[in-house]
Amino acid sequence: MIRVAPNALAWTLAALLCFVISPLTRGAEDADDAEATPEQGAPAVNPKTGKRIIPNKRCLKCHGDEEEQTEERDDGTIVNIYIHPEQLEASVHGKQLCVSCHTNVTKVPHKEPPGIAVGCVECHQETWAEDQASQDPKHERLGVVIQQIES
Repeated sequence: MIRVAPNALAWTLAALLCFVISPLTRGAEDADDAEATPEQGAPAVNPKTGKRIIPNKRCLKCHGDEEEQTEERDDGTIVNIYIHPEQLEASVHGKQLCVSCHTNVTKVPHKEPPGIAVGCVECHQETWAEDQASQDPKHERLGVVIQQIES
């Protein structure tokens, strides 16, 4: 039988925790930050942008929390951060990823509040132009959206 000094055993266990177990479990609570591709188990990436895809359920962990509907910024401003999950899902944007519009959010949780960067124009102006050229417009309310974007 091999006798190991208590300090050596403690250092061996610490090394095991730091270098073997910790990397395996790191981020386990954020495992749904990005969905994995079945083949690789790697985070899915948007082929157009090259950015990691963050599922809405991850955003809604914070923004769908009824207990934490507001946040106070460094300057004292109170900001409403709550998104009603059922209303979002039932809305016209319910099938979109949050990060499809909030393109500056690349990691969750985000430490700093991101500036509001919503890419409405890219999708809505193209759809509006197509709708205007159509004999049977399907997106009549987009006119209101375009007016809001341009104002």
